[in-house]
Amino acid sequence: MNNNDQAQFAKDVYQVPESKPELLDTPQLDDTTVSQKFAEIARHEISRTFNDMTQKLEMYADGIQEEVVTPVEVFTPHPDALHLRSKAKVVNEARTTRHKELTEIQTKHGFAKILSPRLIVGTFDSEKSKKLKQAILHDLINQDSKSGDVIYPFDPEVTERKFFHLSYADYDEFFHQQVSVVRSKDFTNSYAVTDYAIQKSSTFFDEVEGRVKNVSVTPSDEEIKNLKQAANLYHDYVMKKVYAKPVPTRRLFGLKSDHDLAA
Repeated sequence: MNNNDQAQFAKDVYQVPESKPELLDTPQLDDTTVSQKFAEIARHEISRTFNDMTQKLEMYADGIQEEVVTPVEVFTPHPDALHLRSKAKVVNEARTTRHKELTEIQTKHGFAKILSPRLIVGTFDSEKSKKLKQAILHDLINQDSKSGDVIYPFDPEVTERKFFHLSYADYDEFFHQQVSVVRSKDFTNSYAVTDYAIQKSSTFFDEVEGRVKNVSVTPSDEEIKNLKQAANLYHDYVMKKVYAKPVPTRRLFGLKSDHDLAA
């Protein structure tokens, strides 16, 4: 295509049509009419807004909640939280199994002492059965908590160190409790663990303020690392020392052993 052809092409494509479109016969509005039109629009908007507010107030008075559409948030599971929950799951399954075994044995015999000497069971009714189950569970958790003496280093000023966990439907909770002859060393830390987060609640004696305080914080990466290590040691301890042992049926009821009976 030579220069003349290019010029003709451009003229054909971009040329302005010679025919003019018909103009609509639109009347010209004066300033007064324009002001009236805007006032009418404003009244309409105010009326619509007022009606919406009235409808919402009526719904609120009738106890009807306005539907709220919330954006869907995508959460990524926390790898350390998943690790902690996996350890808690294993221990909780072992604890549940042992609790069932001990409850069935105690209910079957229906006499003498159970693991905790605080409760003596005679005939079984629903209330005593409930107390029995609670006492057995309390004993198992108390045995678990002795892992604190293995997990944490010796301190001559500390009289008691406990570490254990409780499982709930949507989360697990790990507890670290320390009792000392020095009040400033007394504390209870609990770590609520879901699949997506770890939250710490700490109760301790504040020497500066001279009172017991409770604070909730997100633990640091270093503290989570230490918690994971404690949970690993806790898991190993209870699975070996508490739940690997056979159910001590005769010792449980204060009876003689087979060896004693044969003597």
